[in-house]
Amino acid sequence: MRGRKPKPTKLKKLAGAEPRRINQDEPQVPPSMPECPGFLDDVAKAQWEKMAVKLEGYGMITDIDETTLAAYCEAYSRWSQAVDHVRQKGAIVKLANSDYPVQNPYLPVLTKAFMQMHTMLVELGLSPSSRSRIHAEKKGPNAERREKLRRLLGPQLVQ
Repeated sequence: MRGRKPKPTKLKKLAGAEPRRINQDEPQVPPSMPECPGFLDDVAKAQWEKMAVKLEGYGMITDIDETTLAAYCEAYSRWSQAVDHVRQKGAIVKLANSDYPVQNPYLPVLTKAFMQMHTMLVELGLSPSSRSRIHAEKKGPNAERREKLRRLLGPQLVQ
């Protein structure tokens, strides 16, 4: 498939897309909290708990997102470990069998893990650019009133 990959319908709706641009035939999966996979290490599990709760709060996670969130958390753990190592040893190191300074071998690990994290954040709608297009519902005492006004006047007129 060429060109941009399609944005998920949930994100299109949150971003206020025109109804004609929304795929009405997309399978609807009800929001639900997936189980944290047992293979994640402690750092990844902590990130899982943090992100899953946030995603659930916006109704943006389902059981079938488990693999995507797990991949993000695994990459986060790898990135975190690489950052710690680079902070301890520095970006330039001397290898044991050489007097010449070289790039810390953990820098490519750090960079690769960061790119993987970014990819998964985009998939989950959590990168800064994808998040900037989302208009999440504000929960509060006037939420029902705001929703009625939004239906009457249109989403662009009600904040």
